[in-house]
Amino acid sequence: MSGVLTHVPLLEPTFKLTEPMRPSPSELTDTLADGYCEGT
Repeated sequence: MSGVLTHVPLLEPTFKLTEPMRPSPSELTDTLADGYCEGT
């Protein structure tokens, strides 16, 4: 799962830059990151 955790922080700023009006992807990645952190 370390690969996913590595990709999450990279995708988050990308979504913020591409979709500044839509924080939804950012919130989803945040939730996923929290879920994976708790899972491990």
